[in-house]
Amino acid sequence: MPLEEELKRRVTRLELDLQQAQRKLVVREADLSAKKETLARQTDQIHRLDALNRDLKADVEVLHKEIASLTSDKEQLVQKVKEFEATRVKPTPTKLIQSFRLAMDDLQDSLKPKIGEQVGYTVSQFDIDLKTAVIIDQKDKKVRLLLPEVGDQIPAENLSTVKFVFQTVPKVEPPDNSLVEVPALLGLSKATALEELAQRGLKTGKILKQASDYPPGTIIGQNPDGGDLVPEDSVIDFVVAKSPYVVVPLLVGKLQADALQFLKELGLSFGKVELQENPAPEGTILAQDPEAETRLPEGGVIDIVVAESKKVSVPNLRGMLLKDAKKILRDKGLRSGSVKKVESSEDQHGRILEQDPDAGSLVPPQTEVSMVIGRRAGIKVPSVVRRSLDQAKEILAASGLTTGSVTVQLHPQLEGIVLQQKPHAGAQAARGSKVDLVVAKRRRIREILESMKKHPDIRKTGFTYKTLAGRLERAGIDSVEKFQHITELSDLEVAGVLKLKNQADAPSFVKKIIKEVLEPKS
Repeated sequence: MPLEEELKRRVTRLELDLQQAQRKLVVREADLSAKKETLARQTDQIHRLDALNRDLKADVEVLHKEIASLTSDKEQLVQKVKEFEATRVKPTPTKLIQSFRLAMDDLQDSLKPKIGEQVGYTVSQFDIDLKTAVIIDQKDKKVRLLLPEVGDQIPAENLSTVKFVFQTVPKVEPPDNSLVEVPALLGLSKATALEELAQRGLKTGKILKQASDYPPGTIIGQNPDGGDLVPEDSVIDFVVAKSPYVVVPLLVGKLQADALQFLKELGLSFGKVELQENPAPEGTILAQDPEAETRLPEGGVIDIVVAESKKVSVPNLRGMLLKDAKKILRDKGLRSGSVKKVESSEDQHGRILEQDPDAGSLVPPQTEVSMVIGRRAGIKVPSVVRRSLDQAKEILAASGLTTGSVTVQLHPQLEGIVLQQKPHAGAQAARGSKVDLVVAKRRRIREILESMKKHPDIRKTGFTYKTLAGRLERAGIDSVEKFQHITELSDLEVAGVLKLKNQADAPSFVKKIIKEVLEPKS
């Protein structure tokens, strides 16, 4: 019985644990469901944000394009403003007064009686109000008008109203005979204007041409103005009207270069230039559009067709031997140009690797074709430095090279060892080339002094060998390096080191003797 009760209690406890686990499972499932719903909402929100992001990117691209377009428009407008400012007439006070006067003259002319009319009119007063900045020049105490430029922003309070009142006055006679009245040239032909100036003893100044609707050759401006009093022999400048249109000249048959210069003088230029094979000399104009005698505005363009010689197709020369390539070029009516050699593999030796122009290019006859051909790679020079002379000769011979000149250089320690070579190790050289060597020869101070003692020029120094050796010893010349240093000094420095007084030629002979002793013949 006790066992049965114990089992019942365990069963009851397990059932309670099971119920508690089921309740937790329900809670977890509810929590999982809620999280799934939240995840679904967030996923949907992410999809909406992605779509919104794509829309925003599209809008940004559209805005970038609009900004680029507006920037281009702005640059064009700025350029037009600059062109306008550069070409527009500057409204100086003097030109303003001249304009007022011309306006008065035109008004007076329009009021004169016409043929058959009995009544005419005249203007006795002409009022003008002008907004401008008035300044006083502190230097000459004069009042000046400052006219605004295009685009200037001037506050209204800084502008003054200047009123001009023009009234007709009787013609003033010249105060003396030394002044000449300038004739009114406006509306006259150039020839008539020149006659008028000559009759009054005046000279012709600058003659400018300006496009105008007035008949070509008509005077449309002058300086000084008609009616002004000037001294004799004064220069009168004037502006002559020219047609706003240019008559197209006949270009067919002319060379393009000659026609271009001619068109520039007329204010025209070439437009589209089409090339066409033709037996005519290269550059000859075959056709033009528009045709001759057509009227174009100044700055107009003319399309032309230009003759070019028959073209030759460049053959493919790659892989050929040079002599075969030259024959093919001659047969094609072409010429062989520069030939450059570069290192290549053995099978490409003597064969063309590159060409210019490329194969298939269309070129005029007798065009030069440059070529690059291969050659065998050179021998890499081995290093023989710090080898004995015999070893160096064996190494060079084994490499296909030969021993060139062998120069001896004194060394305080080494004997018969290669110190230098030329060409240097690693350089490329042709087979059989020579390699020059510098070999060390050990010399002791005693041997150097013995060689100096036997040198035939020792007495030219002005000293006996014993005296000269003593001076070298007292100067501390006790090594090969110090003897070498003596040869690198100037005569004055040698005289100072060896204390050679009143011996003009001694230093140079000392250096000569030491140099020949240090560099014995091999």
